[in-house]
Amino acid sequence: MKIKKMDLTSGWYPHDKISCESEIKQYLEEYNLDLPDHQWHGGIVPHAGWYYSGKLACQVIQKLSMGKNIDIVIIFGGHLRKGDNVIYYDFDQFETPLGNIYRENEVFNIILDRIKEFSSPEYTIDNTVEIQLPFIKYFMPETPIIAFRSPPSSLAKRLGCIIAEEMKNRNMNGVFIGSTDLTHYGPNYGFTSHGMSDEALQWVKYENDKLIIDYFLSMDEDSAINHALKESSACSVGGAIACMEASRVMGSSKGHLVDYYTSYDVRKDDSFVGYAGVIY
Repeated sequence: MKIKKMDLTSGWYPHDKISCESEIKQYLEEYNLDLPDHQWHGGIVPHAGWYYSGKLACQVIQKLSMGKNIDIVIIFGGHLRKGDNVIYYDFDQFETPLGNIYRENEVFNIILDRIKEFSSPEYTIDNTVEIQLPFIKYFMPETPIIAFRSPPSSLAKRLGCIIAEEMKNRNMNGVFIGSTDLTHYGPNYGFTSHGMSDEALQWVKYENDKLIIDYFLSMDEDSAINHALKESSACSVGGAIACMEASRVMGSSKGHLVDYYTSYDVRKDDSFVGYAGVIY
C-alpha cells in the first residue's frame, strides 16, 4: 500500500491533530462568511500556508461539504507549465494530521484510461494539493479523493469535463476543488512591473487579480488561461480551470466570490500574493 506522507513542514499547516482541529474551529468562529444556500459543485481555493490563506480555503471547503452526501472529492492542483501533461497522484492513501484519506479507485482508473496526456507521477513536493487535505478530512472524514495537477491549457478543461461526465454516468455526488493563488508580486517573485509603491498593490488588487477573478466568476475559461499566462495573475490556473469545467458539466452557470485579500493584508511586505475563494 502506497501512502503519501505529509511532506510540507509544520509551518505550512499544523501537523498534530489537536492544533489542526483547533485552528479550523478558530477559522469558523472568527471568519464565518455568510454565503447563500445552494447546492455547490466546486470551489477555487488558495494554497499558501494556513497563516496566510487557510481561513479562506477552510470556508470554501466547508461550504462544499454541506447539503448532500458526498461520494468523492476531486482536487486539482497545479504549478505546471502550459505544455505539461496532467500529473496524477498514485497513492492508495493520503496522510493528514486528522487521519488518512483513501483514494477512490473506480473513477480514477477510468480517467487514466480515457486521458492519454498523463505523466508518470515523478514525485515532487507540492503544496497545491497537500495543504487542502486536512480541510477535506475534517469536513468530509469518510469521503475518498482523487488528486491531480493540471496544466494551464485546454487539457485542464478536458480533464474536468471527463471526470464530471464519468461521475454523472455513475450517479455519484461529488465536489471539485481547484487550487491556485493569484498574482505573486515583488522582488521575491521577480515581478515588479509597476514599481514598488502603493500603486503596485492597487494594480494587483483592482486590475490584475480583479480581472482574472471576473473570468472565474463568469466561467470564461479561455480568457482566464490567457490572462494568467500573459499577466502572471495565477500560479496554478490549470487547477481552477479543471474545477470550473467540471462544475459546469454538473450544472453550474456562474461563480460566487467568497472573499478576496492579499498576503499584504495579513503581513505588510514588499512581496505579496493574492488569494481568492470562488464557489460554483
